[in-house]
Amino acid sequence: MGMSNTVLRLSLLANGFHPIPILNGTKRPALKNWNKDEGYPTKEDILTWEAKYPTATGTGVLCGKVVAVDIDVLDPDLSTKIKNAIFDLMGTSAPERQGNKPKTCLLFRNRTPITKKSTYRFGTVFSKNHQVEVLGKGQQLIVDHIHPVTNQPYVWPSNNLKELKFDDLPEITPEQIDQILAVSENLFREAGLISDKKEEIQEMYEITSFKNDEYPALTAEDIEDILAFYPNSDLPYDDWIRVALCLNSWGGEKGREIFENWSAQSSKNNSEFTSIKYGQCANPSSVTIASLIYLAKQNGFQFKQKSSNKQNNQIDGKTKIKMYEGKTHETLNEFEKVMRASLLEFYRFNGQLVEVLKDDQK
Repeated sequence: MGMSNTVLRLSLLANGFHPIPILNGTKRPALKNWNKDEGYPTKEDILTWEAKYPTATGTGVLCGKVVAVDIDVLDPDLSTKIKNAIFDLMGTSAPERQGNKPKTCLLFRNRTPITKKSTYRFGTVFSKNHQVEVLGKGQQLIVDHIHPVTNQPYVWPSNNLKELKFDDLPEITPEQIDQILAVSENLFREAGLISDKKEEIQEMYEITSFKNDEYPALTAEDIEDILAFYPNSDLPYDDWIRVALCLNSWGGEKGREIFENWSAQSSKNNSEFTSIKYGQCANPSSVTIASLIYLAKQNGFQFKQKSSNKQNNQIDGKTKIKMYEGKTHETLNEFEKVMRASLLEFYRFNGQLVEVLKDDQK
C-alpha cells in the first residue's frame, strides 16, 4: 500500500481530511463513537493508533464536509451512465474510488457538513440492489484498505486522495445533490428497474384489494399456481422467509408442505432448517398472502376468471367504475382504486390534467 499507515494518516490530516483507522476484513472503524460529535482525531491520536489498533491497518476519512456520491450499481453500463450524468451535471469530473467494480464512488466537498441522502433502492421484483447514496455527516469513506469481498486493494483510477488536498475536491451544493439523486432515479427507471417505494405502493393496493374481497378463498392448488410464478431460484434469505410468512398467514400448518416443496427448488435448501423456520413464522402480524400474490403478478400471474354473481369490471376491454347515486365518497373511492391500479402519473378529469400523487408524494 506504499507509505506506512501512520504516515498516510498524518498526510491526510495535513491535507485537510479527518482520517480514521479501519479494522481488517471489514469496513468498520476501530474507534468507538467515531460517528459522534466528540471532536476530530488529532495528530497525537493518530500517533497512537498503530500500537492501540494493530488489527486496523485500513484507513478511511470522515464524511460531512467530504461528500461521497456512492454509485452502488452492479450493472457496468448503468454505473458508467450514472457517473457520466453526474459529471455532466456538475460540469467537471471528480476523484473516483473503486472497491467492488463496477460500483464506484465520486468525491466532492462542501464547507457545511451535509447529512446522508439517497435514492430509493431499485431493481427487479426479486432483488433491489441498485442505489445511489450521498454519504455525509456520521459516515466514512475508505481510502486505503483491502476490500472484504474482493480481497483486493481499493483503487483510485485517477486523482488518489492520498495526493490531494481538501480544497482540490470539486465543490457540491445541496441543490446539486438533489439533482444528482433525481437524475439517478430517472436513469434507473429508464433501465426498466422498479423502486422499493413503488413496489410498496403497488403491494399496498394489492393488499387493500384482497381485504375488499376481490379474490375468492384460496385453495392449496391456487397457492401452488401462484408460487409457480415466484420460483425459488436461490432467493435471498429475506425474500425466502417472506414466503413462509405469507403461507402462514394463508393457512398456517396447511402451508407447510407447500413451503417445503417450494423451498426444495433451491440448491441452498436444508429441509430440517426449512421446517424449523416455517414453524417460527406462525401467526404473522404484518404480512398477508396478498404480498405473495403481488410478487407473482409481477411475473405474469393472473387469477382464473371468477365464477360469481359479481359483475365483471370490464366492458369491451375498458375498465368500468361503479357510480353510487347520492354517494360521492363511495364513487370517488372506486375511481381512486382504478387509477392507483393503473399506476398512471396523470389523467384528464373534467377538462383538466390531474397528477396522481402516490403516498410518498403527499
